[in-house]
Amino acid sequence: MGDLVKSGAGGLMGLLHGNNGELTIPKPFEKDIFLFDTYVAGTTHIEGIEELEPHLNTDDRLEFFREPDNQYDKQAIVIKTVDGVKIGYVPRQDNVIFARLMDAGKLQEFKKKANECLPVDIAEGLEEIEDTARVLKLFRMLPKDISSDVFAYMSSDQQQLIAESATNAE
Repeated sequence: MGDLVKSGAGGLMGLLHGNNGELTIPKPFEKDIFLFDTYVAGTTHIEGIEELEPHLNTDDRLEFFREPDNQYDKQAIVIKTVDGVKIGYVPRQDNVIFARLMDAGKLQEFKKKANECLPVDIAEGLEEIEDTARVLKLFRMLPKDISSDVFAYMSSDQQQLIAESATNAE
């Protein structure tokens, strides 16, 4: 046991403390993390992709955004350049896990923001959404301690919609 802890370069302390006894702590984003290898799908449907292609480089930074209202794929993740130019999508066979992770992050952000808003403001925001399925989904995501107050500020039509969806779910 004494050999493991000795402070020489080969002992545990040397492993933990690195060179010359200094503690080495990795820095965030010090190394790239390789998650998966794929291609950009849907490029044939992008107008002007031929003109854009020569300006794209291997090390270019790209941005990924969820596109849950995509009519062809509910798990769609659109890929854009940092300038906001759409170049395609993450292929369907690769997007399910990443879409879930992205959605989970949005859910947490939504709940955090909901706690910062007045219930009357949330109710007014829900009134502006025409898609009833989306209203129901957003209402169900509200923290329980806020949802009853939001419900009280909603129009009678939306209250009925939520009550009927709760009854139909049971």
